[in-house]
Amino acid sequence: MRALGPLRVENAAAEPVKGGKAVRPLELLSALVAFGGEQIRVERLADALWPHVDSDYAHRSFNTTLHRLREWLGDDAAVIVEGGEVALNRRLVWLDTWAFEQAVRNAQTLFGAADLGGRKEEFVAAVGEALTLYRGPLLGTDVDASWATERRERYRANLVRLVTAAAQAADKLHWPEEMVEICRRAFECEALSDPLCRRLMKALAQAGRGAEALEVYLTFRTTLQALKQGEPSAATVELYKQILADQSRGQVQSPQPAEVVEPK
Repeated sequence: MRALGPLRVENAAAEPVKGGKAVRPLELLSALVAFGGEQIRVERLADALWPHVDSDYAHRSFNTTLHRLREWLGDDAAVIVEGGEVALNRRLVWLDTWAFEQAVRNAQTLFGAADLGGRKEEFVAAVGEALTLYRGPLLGTDVDASWATERRERYRANLVRLVTAAAQAADKLHWPEEMVEICRRAFECEALSDPLCRRLMKALAQAGRGAEALEVYLTFRTTLQALKQGEPSAATVELYKQILADQSRGQVQSPQPAEVVEPK
């Protein structure tokens, strides 16, 4: 199951599982993922998906929808209900959010290694694994329910922390191009992220590519305006001004505004 970005469910042969008209079962699956995939109280799921009905009706609706979800997944054991709690079965289900969190932990452990300077390939691979798993915000634009917000922001924050730590390590070890590539990949996944925009701008400037950093900012600002998402933060604007001043002192022509980049 891939939930970072639009929800995708594949079978053991990596073939998409057809959802058909299974709207409610997909909503239940989305909620299961948004609540972490395990140790979720039945009442919490019922309240999230059936908030305006009495508890008995909500519980019956949950049981019916759970049956349809298991039927759709093709294995009753894929979703476990025990002791009033619901969980995806880790023996049968691979979930990208679980894999992403583990990949982030692995990368952060590597960052603290005393011999990191001699393990550049391992460093790039570890960060790359996490970035490959993070296709975009949790459940993409498929789900805008309030119950998805907390985990969505949690994974987004994990991504920002990972990239920040990776960029700092790469900068310390004088790996400028690796730092730029990491920041660029992350920003492509979260094209409306102010912190990731700023991190990419810094990486480009430190790599001697100030003109590209300015272009990133102009594209970001244009995208925010086009999507009515406000303006870049004061910190990002200040960084833009600093890089622009540095470019002007070097008599380098600043770039023209670029086209809007739609977020994934």
